Amino acid sequence: QRACLCVGSLALVAPQWQLQVGSESVRLVAAAMRGHVSEARVQEAGISALLNLITNSRARKQAAASTEVVGAVAASMHAHLQHAQLQIWGCTFARVLGNDGNGARIALVEGSALHAILAALGAHKGNLDVQQWGLLAVAAIAVGPLERSVVEAGAAKAAV
Repeated sequence: QRACLCVGSLALVAPQWQLQVGSESVRLVAAAMRGHVSEARVQEAGISALLNLITNSRARKQAAASTEVVGAVAASMHAHLQHAQLQIWGCTFARVLGNDGNGARIALVEGSALHAILAALGAHKGNLDVQQWGLLAVAAIAVGPLERSVVEAGAAKAAV
């Protein structure tokens, strides 16, 4: 948990330090998340760190656009479905990544993030933030060739 927080914090500091936090840090955070799926605090720190890492770095965003990293976020969302803040962060991660192009969108579908987002929408119908970020994430994924995948996954039903 502390390692995830540390890496995520370094991604937010001065630009000269950001260069030291490379793409490998994305994979290391995902590995920590996979190793501690049942621990909500590790998952919170992990998704938060991933969001910080991908926000201002094209290289780190590309590293996150893998089924390995996306799968860690999706597994976290599935394991902690009732944890609203974790769902918001997971949906935000998917939205940021989905806006990066078709490669990232494919990783989000193949890494089960789309199904995790739809589950979050269903589990948190009364939570405006989950609904907002979840639908923004679905919209980011549903561009171009993946529109059919979103429809087949039941996004329209989840959004109602």
